Amino acid sequence: MAKRKKSSARKVTKKRAKPVKKRGEKKPEYMIQLKDPATLRKELLEILREIIIFMQSYEKFKQIQEQKINTFIKLKEDVKELTNLIDKKIRGHFPKGKLNSLIPQQNKVVDVQEEVEPPTQAPVIEEIHQKAPVNGDLDELEQQLKDIENQLQSLN
Repeated sequence: MAKRKKSSARKVTKKRAKPVKKRGEKKPEYMIQLKDPATLRKELLEILREIIIFMQSYEKFKQIQEQKINTFIKLKEDVKELTNLIDKKIRGHFPKGKLNSLIPQQNKVVDVQEEVEPPTQAPVIEEIHQKAPVNGDLDELEQQLKDIENQLQSLN
């Protein structure tokens, strides 16, 4: 009979788990030392303040543009109403008859395509009327501006 070899008892050691790196997370390969971080922070806050002021003026500009469009729409409606009044009511009071014009007119050739009016921009106009004023964005910008100015004052 064959003798069995005694198996030597092996010491079981636990391997240390390596820290798991998350994807996309990298350690910075370099470090930058800032000489005066308070001044840098102050400059950044001033730049943010200027950006917010610019954004506020842009919001005001957009509101003025919308008012301008609405004014032109109202003007077109008023002109249409006036032309209808002139054509229907006032022309009835003028004397009827054929008069030669004082300015000689050239022979006009009327094309069929010219008589057809191009489609109006009513859908665009309706979209503008449906939009609510953007006062929320303006208020938010003002709040951010106040926060930045408070931070600037605390740094001084």
